Amino acid sequence: MASLLNAEGDARELFEPMHVMHTPWMAGGATHPYVDLLDDGLVRWFDGVFSGRHITSRTDRDNVGERPANATRLIVKDVFASLLAGPVSRMFPDVAVAVVMRHPSAVVASKQAHDTWHWQREVQPFLDDGRLMEDHLWPYEEALQTWANGSEWERLVAVWCVLHVVLFRSLDQDVPVLHYERVVQDPTALVHALHAHDAWRGWPMPSTSSLQAGASKMSFVSKRTNRQAVSDPTRWLKSLSPQDVAATQRVLASFGIEDWYGPEGWPNEPAIQRWREAHHQPRK
Repeated sequence: MASLLNAEGDARELFEPMHVMHTPWMAGGATHPYVDLLDDGLVRWFDGVFSGRHITSRTDRDNVGERPANATRLIVKDVFASLLAGPVSRMFPDVAVAVVMRHPSAVVASKQAHDTWHWQREVQPFLDDGRLMEDHLWPYEEALQTWANGSEWERLVAVWCVLHVVLFRSLDQDVPVLHYERVVQDPTALVHALHAHDAWRGWPMPSTSSLQAGASKMSFVSKRTNRQAVSDPTRWLKSLSPQDVAATQRVLASFGIEDWYGPEGWPNEPAIQRWREAHHQPRK
């Protein structure tokens, strides 16, 4: 996604500044931290991130030898920031936000394929977070208790559900959602979708050739084996067992979001948007 958004290569890309194992203020904390309000220390820290002052060899791993040192734009990409996206976006309204979304089964399969990486594999930490439960997860307590004792697959799907439920409850309803499957099918769709939103209209539109070059960096699980064929963003589905497919649907159903994806793995955007509008929790 960032390769398309930064197809011209003139923005700095900041990689996972909230990773619990690599960020000083996160040391020893939750893999997916949550607060309802940012204290002064967190405001200063995020201000450093969005001002480009947070620089480490890991966060800037995608820039060395590729990105200009004097970049005037910044892309922050972090899969561990989901539970804080709402309060952070309210504190920093000038930061343009977008959600990158992918089918939960594809996400879980990817995590299991990279099982030495740091992922949250348990549901219990969410149940133990009283503030998170009170603010967002109280309707799902029964489901969380069920999946806390589930298989690893079920627990990982439940983690996916929590991250997206909290994202959509806490973020404004007009924040754009970029569906991985759609973007793989049509790479130009990403930038065009963003430019439909006021916050992103100032982002430069890459050339067609730059977008094609950026699309070549898509995940290997979606690349076509036949260069003349269309890339298939749901080919991972063919490798799943019927048991895993059924387990994913059971977990989604327990959160009331079983209609977010169709049986062929494609997102049901109208259903997702209806859920967002019905469950959004405006800040009091």
